[in-house]
Amino acid sequence: MINWARMPGAGTENLLKLVDDVERRVEEYRRAAEKLIQDRKELEESLAVVEALPNDLKDISEVDKEEIIANTNRLRTRMATVVCAVHTVRDPFQAEALSKTEEKIAELVAELEAETVGSPEKLRLYVNSCSKDDKEV
Repeated sequence: MINWARMPGAGTENLLKLVDDVERRVEEYRRAAEKLIQDRKELEESLAVVEALPNDLKDISEVDKEEIIANTNRLRTRMATVVCAVHTVRDPFQAEALSKTEEKIAELVAELEAETVGSPEKLRLYVNSCSKDDKEV
Protein backbone atom coordinates (compact mmCIF):
# COMPACT_ATOMS: atom_id res chain seq x y z
CA MET A 1 0.00 0.00 0.00
CA ILE A 2 1.25 3.43 -0.91
CA ASN A 3 1.71 5.97 1.89
CA TRP A 4 0.11 9.01 0.23
CA ALA A 5 0.78 11.30 3.19
CA ARG A 6 4.54 11.15 2.55
CA MET A 7 4.35 11.75 -1.19
CA PRO A 8 4.98 15.27 -2.50
CA GLY A 9 1.87 17.00 -3.82
CA ALA A 10 -0.43 14.53 -2.09
CA GLY A 11 -3.10 17.14 -1.63
CA THR A 12 -6.84 16.81 -1.81
CA GLU A 13 -6.90 17.36 -5.58
CA ASN A 14 -4.58 14.42 -6.22
CA LEU A 15 -6.56 12.20 -3.88
CA LEU A 16 -9.80 13.14 -5.65
CA LYS A 17 -8.18 12.28 -8.99
CA LEU A 18 -7.15 8.94 -7.53
CA VAL A 19 -10.71 8.27 -6.33
CA ASP A 20 -12.05 9.19 -9.78
CA ASP A 21 -9.57 6.81 -11.40
CA VAL A 22 -10.51 3.99 -9.04
CA GLU A 23 -14.20 4.63 -9.73
CA ARG A 24 -13.60 4.46 -13.48
CA ARG A 25 -11.73 1.18 -13.05
CA VAL A 26 -14.52 -0.27 -10.86
CA GLU A 27 -17.06 0.54 -13.58
CA GLU A 28 -14.82 -1.11 -16.20
CA TYR A 29 -14.54 -4.14 -13.92
CA ARG A 30 -18.35 -4.32 -13.57
CA ARG A 31 -18.83 -4.03 -17.35
CA ALA A 32 -16.28 -6.80 -17.92
CA ALA A 33 -18.09 -9.03 -15.42
CA GLU A 34 -21.44 -8.32 -17.09
CA LYS A 35 -19.87 -9.24 -20.43
CA LEU A 36 -18.63 -12.54 -18.95
CA ILE A 37 -22.13 -13.27 -17.67
CA GLN A 38 -23.55 -12.65 -21.15
CA ASP A 39 -20.82 -14.82 -22.71
CA ARG A 40 -21.77 -17.64 -20.33
CA LYS A 41 -25.44 -17.41 -21.36
CA GLU A 42 -24.42 -17.61 -25.02
CA LEU A 43 -22.22 -20.64 -24.32
CA GLU A 44 -25.07 -22.35 -22.48
CA GLU A 45 -27.40 -21.67 -25.43
CA SER A 46 -24.81 -23.08 -27.83
CA LEU A 47 -24.47 -26.22 -25.72
CA ALA A 48 -28.25 -26.64 -25.70
CA VAL A 49 -28.31 -26.42 -29.51
CA VAL A 50 -25.45 -28.93 -29.82
CA GLU A 51 -27.21 -31.31 -27.42
CA ALA A 52 -30.46 -31.15 -29.42
CA LEU A 53 -28.89 -31.62 -32.87
CA PRO A 54 -28.11 -35.36 -32.65
CA ASN A 55 -31.80 -36.08 -32.01
CA ASP A 56 -32.72 -34.24 -35.23
CA LEU A 57 -30.04 -35.88 -37.37
CA LYS A 58 -30.98 -39.27 -38.76
CA ASP A 59 -27.57 -40.28 -40.11
CA ILE A 60 -25.64 -39.93 -36.85
CA SER A 61 -24.51 -43.08 -35.09
CA GLU A 62 -25.34 -43.91 -31.47
CA VAL A 63 -21.62 -43.76 -30.65
CA ASP A 64 -21.40 -40.22 -32.01
CA LYS A 65 -24.54 -39.22 -30.09
CA GLU A 66 -23.06 -40.58 -26.87
CA GLU A 67 -19.78 -38.78 -27.53
CA ILE A 68 -21.58 -35.48 -28.12
CA ILE A 69 -23.59 -35.92 -24.91
CA ALA A 70 -20.46 -36.79 -22.96
CA ASN A 71 -18.61 -33.76 -24.31
CA THR A 72 -21.46 -31.35 -23.64
CA ASN A 73 -21.79 -32.73 -20.10
CA ARG A 74 -18.05 -32.28 -19.59
CA LEU A 75 -18.25 -28.70 -20.85
CA ARG A 76 -21.22 -27.93 -18.60
CA THR A 77 -19.26 -29.29 -15.65
CA ARG A 78 -16.29 -27.08 -16.53
CA MET A 79 -18.55 -24.05 -16.89
CA ALA A 80 -20.00 -24.76 -13.45
CA THR A 81 -16.54 -24.24 -11.95
CA VAL A 82 -16.63 -20.56 -12.93
CA VAL A 83 -18.96 -18.23 -11.09
CA CYS A 84 -19.30 -14.60 -12.06
CA ALA A 85 -21.89 -12.26 -10.57
CA VAL A 86 -22.62 -8.56 -10.40
CA HIS A 87 -24.76 -7.51 -7.45
CA THR A 88 -26.64 -4.25 -7.41
CA VAL A 89 -27.03 -2.89 -3.92
CA ARG A 90 -30.49 -1.37 -3.37
CA ASP A 91 -32.00 0.39 -0.42
CA PRO A 92 -35.41 -0.89 0.80
CA PHE A 93 -37.33 1.68 -1.29
CA GLN A 94 -35.48 0.71 -4.48
CA ALA A 95 -35.94 -3.01 -3.74
CA GLU A 96 -39.69 -2.54 -3.27
CA ALA A 97 -39.97 -0.48 -6.47
CA LEU A 98 -38.08 -3.15 -8.42
CA SER A 99 -40.29 -5.90 -7.01
CA LYS A 100 -43.47 -4.03 -7.94
CA THR A 101 -42.12 -3.33 -11.44
CA GLU A 102 -41.26 -6.99 -11.96
CA GLU A 103 -44.77 -7.96 -10.80
CA LYS A 104 -46.36 -5.55 -13.30
CA ILE A 105 -44.18 -6.88 -16.11
CA ALA A 106 -45.06 -10.48 -15.21
CA GLU A 107 -48.77 -9.57 -15.20
CA LEU A 108 -48.42 -7.90 -18.60
CA VAL A 109 -46.58 -10.89 -20.07
CA ALA A 110 -49.34 -13.19 -18.81
CA GLU A 111 -51.98 -10.91 -20.35
CA LEU A 112 -50.11 -10.84 -23.68
CA GLU A 113 -49.71 -14.63 -23.71
CA ALA A 114 -53.42 -15.06 -22.92
CA GLU A 115 -54.20 -12.54 -25.68
CA THR A 116 -56.26 -10.47 -23.27
CA VAL A 117 -58.16 -7.63 -24.90
CA GLY A 118 -56.25 -4.36 -24.51
CA SER A 119 -52.91 -5.94 -23.57
CA PRO A 120 -51.05 -4.71 -26.69
CA GLU A 121 -52.19 -1.16 -25.94
CA LYS A 122 -51.12 -1.57 -22.32
CA LEU A 123 -47.69 -2.71 -23.53
CA ARG A 124 -47.41 0.39 -25.73
CA LEU A 125 -48.31 2.58 -22.74
CA TYR A 126 -45.62 0.89 -20.61
CA VAL A 127 -42.98 1.30 -23.31
CA ASN A 128 -43.94 4.91 -24.04
CA SER A 129 -43.83 5.80 -20.34
CA CYS A 130 -40.19 4.71 -20.27
CA SER A 131 -39.13 6.36 -23.52
CA LYS A 132 -36.97 9.48 -23.56
CA ASP A 133 -38.25 10.59 -26.93
CA ASP A 134 -41.63 12.10 -27.67
CA LYS A 135 -42.09 9.40 -30.32
CA GLU A 136 -44.71 6.81 -29.46
CA VAL A 137 -44.17 3.13 -30.15
